[in-house]
Amino acid sequence: MSASVRAREEAERVTVSVLSDLAFLFADPAEAAGLPETPPAPYWLARMTFSGPQSGGLELALPVSLAPQIAANMLGVEESECAQPGPGKDAVKELLNVICGQILTTVAGTEPVFDLSVPEVTEVDDAAWRALRDRPGIVALQVDDLGLLLHLDWRG
Repeated sequence: MSASVRAREEAERVTVSVLSDLAFLFADPAEAAGLPETPPAPYWLARMTFSGPQSGGLELALPVSLAPQIAANMLGVEESECAQPGPGKDAVKELLNVICGQILTTVAGTEPVFDLSVPEVTEVDDAAWRALRDRPGIVALQVDDLGLLLHLDWRG
């Protein structure tokens, strides 16, 4: 099994685990083709890069409507307290950062040192969602009735 295939498999496992442990959301692996072409809009795309013995990037796409729940669960507050975009964006960035760190230590071990970029979150349209959903090697997850997409670019 190639390192990139192993990394992608670990990315799915780690993401399910982090969603459960950090955000108290229970995700199930899904077939990307089985997710809606246009789930409830709008969508955010969180991305970050890493460099070191391996380099690459990690992207997480999700419906914006899921962000307040992620933030509230991570902060231990009521969802209504996280209705503004700020807490949701920050929570999604932190979620991606934790997922990335755990993927790197799971696949590469604890010895290598990696430099991580600061996660960024942007709003994307239906076409960008479909393009990511249809990308080879995409990890698709389902939380309740909502789809999440994760793409790991693993080089080196």
